[in-house]
Amino acid sequence: MHNKDKKVKVLLLFPNFQMYEIIGVDATQPPLSLGYLAGMLKANNIEYTVIDAACLKLNEHQIIQRIREFNPDVICITTNIAIAYASLLHSQLIRKEFPDIKIIIGGPWATAEYEKLLKNKHADYVIIGEGEYTLIELIKDVFESGLSPNHIKSLAYLENNTVKVNERRPLIEKLDD
Repeated sequence: MHNKDKKVKVLLLFPNFQMYEIIGVDATQPPLSLGYLAGMLKANNIEYTVIDAACLKLNEHQIIQRIREFNPDVICITTNIAIAYASLLHSQLIRKEFPDIKIIIGGPWATAEYEKLLKNKHADYVIIGEGEYTLIELIKDVFESGLSPNHIKSLAYLENNTVKVNERRPLIEKLDD
């Protein structure tokens, strides 16, 4: 994906977990984590869009259509234990329909299960812990500049079929920065 003349386009995806729910829980709160990531992408002049598939009640066909319309280079999927199943199904769908798009998964569940996500090809990269600075470094250093990801803190990835986990990034202390 490395091409200095082309800016990377990022799609932030909150999965529609409601498609797979038996109980029928509604998505009433926006995904705050994607708001933080969107703010960082905007501050760094990186083109992005956000798809809250749960709020919009998008089915698989509609999600694929939205991805096709935006034509991203990278899709970031947020997940936690409550929506893990939907996140996995969404990543499989994306991988099947768009094999060249890089998939990044983050969130509490991904932080705990990064090895499984990578070994089972659900993600190309997993962000461990807070993702704001890790995502920006990954886009600028790896996707835009072609550098190795080995220096990016709080990142897990596969290298020669071996899971690599970089040093953890300290928690963000000044949340308003």
